[in-house]
Amino acid sequence: MRLRILLSLLVLIGLTAGIGLMNQQADSPFTKVLQTPVSVGSYQFYPAQILLGLGITLVLITLARSITRLIEARLRKRNNSARSSNVEAIVTLAGYGMMCIAVLIGIGAAGIDLSSLAIIAGALSVGIGFGLQNIVSNFISGIILLVEQPIKSGDFIQVNGIEGYVRRVKIRGTEIVTFDYSTVIVPNSELISGAVTNWNLNNDYARISVVVGVAYGSDTRKVAELLQQCAASHPMVISDAEMIVPKPSVTFTDFADSALMFKLSCYIQEAEKRFLVSSDLRFAIDDSFRANGISIPFPQRDVHMVATTNDS
Repeated sequence: MRLRILLSLLVLIGLTAGIGLMNQQADSPFTKVLQTPVSVGSYQFYPAQILLGLGITLVLITLARSITRLIEARLRKRNNSARSSNVEAIVTLAGYGMMCIAVLIGIGAAGIDLSSLAIIAGALSVGIGFGLQNIVSNFISGIILLVEQPIKSGDFIQVNGIEGYVRRVKIRGTEIVTFDYSTVIVPNSELISGAVTNWNLNNDYARISVVVGVAYGSDTRKVAELLQQCAASHPMVISDAEMIVPKPSVTFTDFADSALMFKLSCYIQEAEKRFLVSSDLRFAIDDSFRANGISIPFPQRDVHMVATTNDS
């Protein structure tokens, strides 16, 4: 990191010294070409200054990236957390801020009057109105996400049918790692304008509901007791009455066509494991019902054959 910063400084010094030597050796053909002004409308530009501005811009952008990585490493070490959302927001905004400053310095070094950029801004506004509006929308949305932090790195979210962990919130899009370890880049504008489920925004709790039907004639009180036992025996189900979430509960929901319907509701601490816990509870319920003689019915249909005589 420090070596890259040192090399960038050396390149910047070399560019400045090279321009100085060309000014001293004004008789060479190459120097004359670089010092001959080029007219664009009412503006005149010198190739030497343009090259110097480009070189300074590239060097300063390299320095900005190196400094950004250095700041990120220091802040993460101080916070002792790889998921610190404040660190991510500070590093991203600082990095883009330094890059903007680098570009402005490079434009000034190239001899371009910054006031003339108003013409370029006017042309860009037309382009934004036609083809760049999505890019600008994602850029502004990225700034809003970094400042307000409705989602942050490490959160488990669901958006547009995509479910997974947030790897990083960038200025254009947000990287989400799904359960099959594929990375999906979601445009930031969708996270701002659409509905997003963030399981970790205020807490990590998740509610699980398991619906099961038992045969008519079953002991309903016994069924409710067995369901409560299955929930209480699972290590990830919250059964402590002192927690902010309710304890597991069982409700007798309906008299269905072929079964008496019950619903077991409970909460777990880690939302991303709700599918695994739901599967474990169904295994436990099936084993408990088999051991206690509770049957889970399935729809049946009786067909009665009526014999008819042919009088003809």
